[in-house]
Amino acid sequence: MTTTGYGDIVPKTFWGRFTTSAWMIISLVFATSIIAGISSTITISTIQTSAIANAEQLAGKKIAVPGSTPAADFVLDNGGNIFNMDNLDEGYQMLLKNKVKGIVFGRAQLLYFKRQHPDSHLYVSKSEYNKLGYGFAFPLKRSDLNQMNIALLQMQESGEINKIIKRWLGKEGT
Repeated sequence: MTTTGYGDIVPKTFWGRFTTSAWMIISLVFATSIIAGISSTITISTIQTSAIANAEQLAGKKIAVPGSTPAADFVLDNGGNIFNMDNLDEGYQMLLKNKVKGIVFGRAQLLYFKRQHPDSHLYVSKSEYNKLGYGFAFPLKRSDLNQMNIALLQMQESGEINKIIKRWLGKEGT
């Protein structure tokens, strides 16, 4: 943008030289602004990728898990080091103190925790490995179990269950 060619064509008047000089300065500022923007974007994207986004990134990292659960086996199978936690709040405190690099827990519970703590800056991976459904527990000898099952199936088919999940966990939960 600042080249003036081979010198065979040059501005000869004051205003021609002034315009050319202004063009060179504006072009340099514009070009350096673009380069600065690109480098900032690359830096920010590099910082944001420090979160664990998939199972392959667990290898060699300290990960909080709830006791002897499938989560502990999952972390061990992927090369991570497990740190037991009694509950999600304890795991979150371990994460804040840099004792662990991540938490493996039920996705629904993590999304709910994130929604209840909007200032937490938690990243919940979009990856799902062991798809677990939601269940309901009732006493075995209830006379209305069959009607409950039918009502739950109707709620599932009508989309009502997804609406409830979305209300509790946000769009990421469905």
